Amino acid sequence: MFDEHAHVSVAEVVYYFPVFFLAIWLTIKHRSSGWCFLILLSVLRIVGPACLIASESSIGTKTDFTIAAIFSSVGLSPLILSMLGLIHRAHRGITNSHGLPSLWFHLLHVTVLAALALAIVGGIKESHDSSSDVSTGHALVKAAIVLFTVIFLVQAGIALFTLARIQHVAERRIIYAVCISLPFLAVRLAFSLAGAFDTKSLTFNVLDGNVWAFAFMALFEEFIVVGLYLALGFLLPSPRELESQRVYGEDIDASDLQGSEYKGM
Repeated sequence: MFDEHAHVSVAEVVYYFPVFFLAIWLTIKHRSSGWCFLILLSVLRIVGPACLIASESSIGTKTDFTIAAIFSSVGLSPLILSMLGLIHRAHRGITNSHGLPSLWFHLLHVTVLAALALAIVGGIKESHDSSSDVSTGHALVKAAIVLFTVIFLVQAGIALFTLARIQHVAERRIIYAVCISLPFLAVRLAFSLAGAFDTKSLTFNVLDGNVWAFAFMALFEEFIVVGLYLALGFLLPSPRELESQRVYGEDIDASDLQGSEYKGM
């Protein structure tokens, strides 16, 4: 008999199945990592819950539960990478010399991947029977969550920095969407931090904790952020369309200027 966590897992699969295909289409349209990482998130949020459902069935194995646990713990990384990709694209709209160097974004990308590696290794060790391995796994997962939190705070600062300097309307839309997503991502990170450091109870455990805490502090937040980024992708012109609009606008401005000069002669 499936429990409440299995029912929530079904909701995740149902939600992320269409997200997977929509994210592929938007990645092709925009050719941006902002939507590319939503594809990875969709895979994690489909396979992980499916394994959790399988682990509660009569044919389930410990491996199924381990995969579900690991995929749940690493799900933050594609969300943060998607946020980083959107900020990087918007940051290109800063046409003066006051923007951040691209090296900042590359370093953040590498740091997220390092946190992802820690989360994967930690999740694997937590599934072992050895108490020392489990202890090491807990420590690695804590380190990963702390890294994710620090990266999120840095990216939030960069988003606000970019918002104050952006010039083009399309890029401002991207930053607006990122800024709207910040409180939801903050709650999602708070849930992970509580789960990693709350050793006295399992309330914030993704797989064994309070299902309502998970739903309202993690699941719904991810749904909202993903939906927001998808909506942005549909509303935003593709880079080719955006460039055409700008060139056309510059041509119009130039012709207007020449016409006014001609009339003034």
